[in-house]
Amino acid sequence: MSPLREAVLLQMRLRGFAGKTFDAYIYALEELCRYYRRPLESLTCAEVQRFLDEVITVRKRAWATVNVYFSAYRFLYEQVLKRSASGFSIPPRGRSGKRPGVLNREEVERLIGTPRNVKHRALLGMAYGSGLRVSEVVRVKIADIDRGRMMLRVEQGKGHKDRYIAPRTKQTTPPMRAPCLTFVSTVCLCCVRCCVCCGCGG
Repeated sequence: MSPLREAVLLQMRLRGFAGKTFDAYIYALEELCRYYRRPLESLTCAEVQRFLDEVITVRKRAWATVNVYFSAYRFLYEQVLKRSASGFSIPPRGRSGKRPGVLNREEVERLIGTPRNVKHRALLGMAYGSGLRVSEVVRVKIADIDRGRMMLRVEQGKGHKDRYIAPRTKQTTPPMRAPCLTFVSTVCLCCVRCCVCCGCGG
């Protein structure tokens, strides 16, 4: 599988795939190779479909895992082998009956107010008020704040893409008491400003 592996890695590098995607796709391809004990380029779409059925019905993997396998095989066929991947598929994701719990205002206030370090409160407030991922929250800089439009710029987020978000207003989030704040329209901007003004190294 070595030459094919290198071809797959090359195509993923050219497309700027994330490191986790590299690992997930290579693992999925190795699983398929181990199952048939044959070169992947010799497999038909019907054989790929049979393995996907094995993953779903016998191994009972989660839909998200199955989708990664499917995406890896489609990438192999279409981008590396230059063949059609229309011969195999997976069922659409079913809707879960579970609903996430929603914190009330008092619970949110207690959650964000628990850390003693203002920087830590800022991170929690930013995550809650803007919906940022943890990896995005820890990379926020003052320069990312657009005060004029009250928006926050996220650099190189998921998929290596930049985007702007409009955090929740302070009316829907706990107030941050800090006299040095000159703008408190959003909890995200408020928290970042608080860290800088108070000299906590945020």
